[in-house]
Amino acid sequence: MSGPGTTTTQGLVRAVSGLTLDGRTVIAEGGFRWQGRDIVLDNGAVLQNADGSTFDINLNLNSAYSIITNTPKNPGRFVNAGIVTQTESRLATIRTDWQQTSTGDTTVGTLAFLGNTDISGSLTNPAGFRHAITFAGPNTGVTRTHRLNPDSILTAMGIINVGDPNASGSDLINAEFAGAIDFSDPQASLGVHGANTTLTLAFPTASGTTAGGFDPPRHRTSHI
Repeated sequence: MSGPGTTTTQGLVRAVSGLTLDGRTVIAEGGFRWQGRDIVLDNGAVLQNADGSTFDINLNLNSAYSIITNTPKNPGRFVNAGIVTQTESRLATIRTDWQQTSTGDTTVGTLAFLGNTDISGSLTNPAGFRHAITFAGPNTGVTRTHRLNPDSILTAMGIINVGDPNASGSDLINAEFAGAIDFSDPQASLGVHGANTTLTLAFPTASGTTAGGFDPPRHRTSHI
């Protein structure tokens, strides 16, 4: 789908063989199920999950796909104002920018953010997943900014990575967690990876410890 303008969908959209948007804005109001292949957002294209809509990442366990852009000088972005869920635990990678509004609620276990992120609302890494939520870059020497805004809440029952633990660390990663953080689950941990990765913990409390029980010295951290 290409060209300027906006398309609004009111029924469930199933992306079984991928989706390509070129300069187009698509607003999903009736739900979206991502079941296979890459979603491509080129030339400023926007895929928006509307308030009240559910975007389900339902990728096959034998496949790993991404939301990507082929136009890095004018990339597309994903906007979540509704609910994002992950009903299969296969890794999904977000290579475009990800923006989440205050009405957004994302619950994912195996997601890698490699574009810039600007997140309000809720982000949850639930129990039962073997992988992690990762805030990083594509490992191509670029700069990435990841921000959890003051009106966000991050709830972790697994691993949260800032920087890619499996990459060389060539990207400059600047992350700021400014909202509430709940790491009270005993399986929760925070890892900061790479000499060029900086994480700023700007808690909304003066003590730097939230009601959720996150205490930075208890967790795997570096370059903070």
